[in-house]
Parts: sequence; C-alpha cells; structure tokens
Amino acid sequence: MIGNIDVVCEATGASKVAFEMMRVLGTNAIFIFTGVPGRKAPIEIDSDAIMRNLVLKNQVVFGTVNADRDAFESAVRNLSTFVERWPEAPAALITGRARIAAYKDLLTGPAAGIKNVISMA
Repeated sequence: MIGNIDVVCEATGASKVAFEMMRVLGTNAIFIFTGVPGRKAPIEIDSDAIMRNLVLKNQVVFGTVNADRDAFESAVRNLSTFVERWPEAPAALITGRARIAAYKDLLTGPAAGIKNVISMA
C-alpha cells in the first residue's frame, strides 16, 4: 500500500510474522531481527522465495542483541561527554523535524538530510 519498504526493524520475537514480512521487503532493503522468539513449534517458510528475494532484490538481513540498562546508561554518559566537547554536533545530525501528521510524506516522499525526526511537542 505504501510502496517499496526500505527498512524493517523487527522487535516482537514473533518469527512467523517476521518471515511473512520478509516476503514484502523491497529492493535494496534491510531487515533487522532484534526480537528473540520463545521455543515454539516449527513454522513453515518459503525459503526459496526468501533466498531469491535476498539475492535478486539486493536485500540484507541481520540480527542484533538489544542493549541492557547498563549499556544505555553508559551511552547517556558518553553522549554527555561528546556534547561537552562538541556542543553543536549532535543537534546538527537532525536535519529535519516534522509533525506527526506529516508521517506519510516522510515515508513516501523523497529522502532528504541525514536524520529526520517526528516531533511530538
């Protein structure tokens, strides 16, 4: 309904849903697994279609571990040090701000800037 899906960040641990989503992943797209499924019964997947899409659509699939509380607290301390040394740099990374009502333009419009964010304020 919205066209080429560029990035999917899975965080549910629902493997059946994740592999069904991979069927509609777009060209030059990335699928990120972060959820860890519980041990359940095996699911059926169309591995040939997934592999074909990965190769012919130039897709990337990878997994990463979510960080724990200590890692996030360390990141906040490191960012604080970074801001002390280079006060303008973090704000410069955000090149566009939009209201929530503009979500469709952000998803379907032309890409612009380094990082666009939705402002809730």
